[in-house]
Amino acid sequence: FSSMARPRILLLVCCIVVGTSGFSLYPQLCSSFHPHASTWCVSDHGGRAACRRSLMVCSAVDPTETIRSCALSRQAEGAAVVSAMEEVEAQGKQIGAIPTERFTGTFDLVFSSTLVKVPFINGYMPTKEVITWDLDSKQMSLDIEILPFLPKVLVQGTNLQWDESKSKATYTIKNKEDKPPSEWVFFYADEEVLVGRSSVTGLNVLRRL
Repeated sequence: FSSMARPRILLLVCCIVVGTSGFSLYPQLCSSFHPHASTWCVSDHGGRAACRRSLMVCSAVDPTETIRSCALSRQAEGAAVVSAMEEVEAQGKQIGAIPTERFTGTFDLVFSSTLVKVPFINGYMPTKEVITWDLDSKQMSLDIEILPFLPKVLVQGTNLQWDESKSKATYTIKNKEDKPPSEWVFFYADEEVLVGRSSVTGLNVLRRL
């Protein structure tokens, strides 16, 4: 059998055993080929119920994998990306504060939750938008390319402040000093991906350039 088929056969055999024996052996077998099974099922309502619960655990996808798929390949479904971001934000999977070096730099703005319900877009940015966080100059810059043959639109933020303990960035949009400062609170970051909630554009996925 192929390597893809073996786990499925193991899963089927296990469910048969559980369903006929009245106790759950499945969680231990499940963990042997699915790294994201985070909880165990106990057969308190019979073996079949335990098997069904175990199947649900093993089919779960790590939300950070969904986010990274969104950022790096633009393949994840929009609603799933939003759900994954909300889960990571709620559970606080980012351990501790996000280091400053994971925040600063230039990123491609890939996805925004405000666009999920827009037809044909599925949450992904229809324009190329590059955002730079520069703490040395205390500026945020957003370059928006609508079409290759049109001039870029530049949005600038002044007085950029970064609070590492809260993983929060604030800035004031240039020529809109009468408006409240914009705010981002970040809750996930790795070497390639940065995720946060904007006070203006909701949940966003950024890819480091």
